Order: sequence, then structure tokens, then C-alpha cells
Amino acid sequence: MNELHWLNEQFHEIQPKADSFLDTYLSSVKTRAVRNVISKGALYNLRPFEIQRSGFKLGKELKALPKNIKNTHIYYFDIEERVILTEIYGQSGKIKNRAFYFYEANEFKSICFNSGGSIRNIMLSSLDTGRIVQEINFGKYGESSYNYLYENNRLTSITIKQKEHDQDDYSSHQVLFKYLDGEMIKITNVFPNGYQEQRYP
Repeated sequence: MNELHWLNEQFHEIQPKADSFLDTYLSSVKTRAVRNVISKGALYNLRPFEIQRSGFKLGKELKALPKNIKNTHIYYFDIEERVILTEIYGQSGKIKNRAFYFYEANEFKSICFNSGGSIRNIMLSSLDTGRIVQEINFGKYGESSYNYLYENNRLTSITIKQKEHDQDDYSSHQVLFKYLDGEMIKITNVFPNGYQEQRYP
């Protein structure tokens, strides 16, 4: 069974019983979490430059939940200092998206639920010497894969292939990273037709 088929099966196992799985995952986090961090905006890149790839700068750590709750993140850490849950608030405290993280020796998996309690997607990240080298994603509307290329221990590109479930063919593009004095300074999406989109800064 390939990884995409396995994610497909797991997604459809969770989907009709999402409330039950969500309660189980939350109960597990309550027993395993040893601390949490609150931030305005996303603060931690659990995948390489995922915040910057979305066009954002790193968020700011807070001491408590702000009055304006929108885009507030709460990260829950286990005893090994791994993030096991991220909660992201929408317009109000009742609107809360959640991503749970599950770790194995050479991979980790994230399972994301929207604020209504429905499963949104599952992503499997494969590691080599601690670095993500490939990711497979299966979601409500489609599927995608990400292949990471490193040179001299720096991430230089990600090749992304994706399609919606009702499509036969995948579309693809590359994410390119530029560095100056060891610091990442620019992220650009490059498409097969030659179009380029600067995502960061």
C-alpha cells in the first residue's frame, strides 16, 4: 500500500467519526503537554519556512490571550519539546482550527481539523537525518506531494505536485529559496509557463 493510499484510507476512517477522534486527540494532548506558547501570528516553522512560504513574517510571542483573538496561535509542547498541537483562532474564541502532530523515528504526521470539527487534511512528512525530504498530503478537496532538495545543508527548492480529487492530471511548480550570508532572504514560486510569484519577503 503506497503512502497516498494509506492517507486516503485514514482520512475516510476519521471523516465520519471526526468528533470522536478529535476528543481522543485532545484528551491525549491534555495528558502529554508540559507547556504552551501563545503568539499573535504563526511563531514556529514546523516545516521548513512554512510561515514565510505562506507570505508571512514570524509572529510575536504573547504572555496571555489578547482581546483581539483573531490569528492567535497556541502551541502545546510535550516533554521532548515537540509541538503536539497547534490551535489557531478565527474571529472569535469559538472559531478554532487545530493541527495535531504525531511523531515516529523517521517521519511525523499532522492531522488538521477545522473549527466545525471536521477533518481538513492529513500530511505525512518523511525525514532523512532529521530533515524533511518528502511530504504527502491528502485532504477534503485534493492531494499533493512535496519533494525537498538541499545543497550544502540549505533548502534550495521544493517541487510541488497537486490536484483536486475530480481532476486526472497533477499541476506542478517549484518553490525556490535564495540566501545571503547564510540567511534566507527570498522565496519565489516558479511555474512551468515561466510565471514567477515572489512569496517572501
